[in-house]
Amino acid sequence: MYALAEADYVNNRWVDRIHLEKVVLAKKVGQFLSADKTDQERAVVENIARLLTKDISGVVRQSLAFELRNCHEMPKDVANRIAKDVEDVASPFLSDTDIFSDHEMADLARAVDEFARIAIARRPHVPGEVSIAIAEMGGEKAVTYLIRNPGAEMPKKACDQVMRRFENTLAVLDLLASRIDLPVSVAEKLINKVSEDCRKTLTKHYRVNGGKARELSDSARISSLFATIEKASQRQIDDYVFELMRRDELTDQLILQMTAKGSLKFFESAMAIKLGLPVTNVRALLRDGSQIGLSRLLEKAHIRTDLLPVFRKTVSAAVKTGKAAEKETVPA
Repeated sequence: MYALAEADYVNNRWVDRIHLEKVVLAKKVGQFLSADKTDQERAVVENIARLLTKDISGVVRQSLAFELRNCHEMPKDVANRIAKDVEDVASPFLSDTDIFSDHEMADLARAVDEFARIAIARRPHVPGEVSIAIAEMGGEKAVTYLIRNPGAEMPKKACDQVMRRFENTLAVLDLLASRIDLPVSVAEKLINKVSEDCRKTLTKHYRVNGGKARELSDSARISSLFATIEKASQRQIDDYVFELMRRDELTDQLILQMTAKGSLKFFESAMAIKLGLPVTNVRALLRDGSQIGLSRLLEKAHIRTDLLPVFRKTVSAAVKTGKAAEKETVPA
């Protein structure tokens, strides 16, 4: 028993010594490749670096990556393997290395784990191509770091991706609105999506007059709402309309604009919820085509008197369009 314990102790000491030697070797290899050496000298050491990037010990790989983060010349396979390693290895390297071109870094940003994207997003300078990649693939945390980074370029395509992917995340949109380098077209799109304070900032900074801002806001809101409703189930539409009514935002003007846009589903749901009727009953009344029935429906829903004529005309047109679309989808 004592002999076995002594053997284990010796073996562990041997393993620890080997591990320590590898850590020291990794450090020396990284320092060597970061120095100015001949191609022949580098070739031998680069092969050692390749082996070290595959070492089972994370500490060994971490030591190598840390020393190589300021290296201006190394094989791309070595750099790529480090960039796609675990967080302790990859993040410090990706934060500082200049070994990758903008295009290569953008490709990496699409392929690596989220922690690595965060490291890229926090670099002192993030080119537009890389920002677009992070905006396309990054989670909320990576995108937040990107937007907060004054050294990150935010071209229109990157901003559009952020607005599309995080359209319901006010914190991200407000943060984007706080930047001072946005394309004007992006600022105009953001106006309807952000908080009132950020809207004022956008209006002031990008010199969009208040009336135009409100016009852009309403127009973009209708377009966004229409796109959402078209993809939603009837239950989702009803829930959304009910929430609008609860917040006193289900205005006659909104219902009219949505109907004019072609969303008969929104109109049906609004009428049903206002009157406490099943949506199927409202739908059947509309499909019947009776102008008298439509007028009574609008009056019971307390639609503004001055809007009744345009409501009747708009709803009737939407019903006809819906019927025509149904006929086109029926197989011959």
